[in-house]
Amino acid sequence: MFVIMLPYYLAHAAVEYIKLRYLDSREPIGCSLAPTIRCNLDCKHCYEKVNRASGKEELGLEAMDRLAERLSRQGMKHCTLTDGEPLISRESIDKCEAIISHFWMNYIVTNGTMEIIDFPVTYILSLDGPPAVHDAIRGEGVFHRMRQNLKASPTDDIYGLCTLNALNHDRIADTIDTARDLGLRGVMFNWHTPSRADDPLWLDYDARNRDIDVLLQLIEDDPVFIYNTRDELDVLRNPDWTRTCPSYLVPSYDAYGGRKEPCIFGEGALCEKCGCHVYPALKLSIDGKRTGQYRI
Repeated sequence: MFVIMLPYYLAHAAVEYIKLRYLDSREPIGCSLAPTIRCNLDCKHCYEKVNRASGKEELGLEAMDRLAERLSRQGMKHCTLTDGEPLISRESIDKCEAIISHFWMNYIVTNGTMEIIDFPVTYILSLDGPPAVHDAIRGEGVFHRMRQNLKASPTDDIYGLCTLNALNHDRIADTIDTARDLGLRGVMFNWHTPSRADDPLWLDYDARNRDIDVLLQLIEDDPVFIYNTRDELDVLRNPDWTRTCPSYLVPSYDAYGGRKEPCIFGEGALCEKCGCHVYPALKLSIDGKRTGQYRI
């Protein structure tokens, strides 16, 4: 099925690039949706903890289906399902199934502790490092549960995403080795985006630049398995790009159906300290400076 649809994906990507580069389009090209705010973990660097205590009522299946349909009709072809743990319950899984039926391409971001469902999606597995480091951030025994679910997974279309922070940024090479050992197709890296000035997990730009230098050398040695591009890493060396961040191209909606501003991290995020790799990649396309390929 993927092989059959590949020309359509490539055509869509070409059209969106032309819109971004030459037509100065501000129309969204994709979105993120939260099937649920619930999660079975209490990760130290989670940006959604504050919202889990809001007491609001999540959208039900029909309302979530209508929201996804509306966004699709607005021209969005891609959706990332994230925020809570999308696979945490039957209700959330049903909402996932409804959402992905409306978009050409879908990513599901999961912590890997729940059974992986055979959906026609690409899975993004949250990976914080080798077992001891991963468990120190997410909870004792989490890595083992994740490994067991990966072994039983009905799909191998799974990539790792590591958010570098003060607890794990000195284990970049080990994280890559761990991703390979888990059988993942590749791995990419973000940096922790704080919501308060004194966040002890945030890495200052000097530390981030040292991490980037490490990653660039590792990419030189293995340009296939590491999915960050040199271009986007260079953009992330300082906060200049955040002043014109194109977050409007990928609007984010929470589990209650509300638009998150200015981006997926919500209104409390400190933009000038952002470590997300997605928006820099989009900015490079807009500025016509991309020499690498945004592969996932």
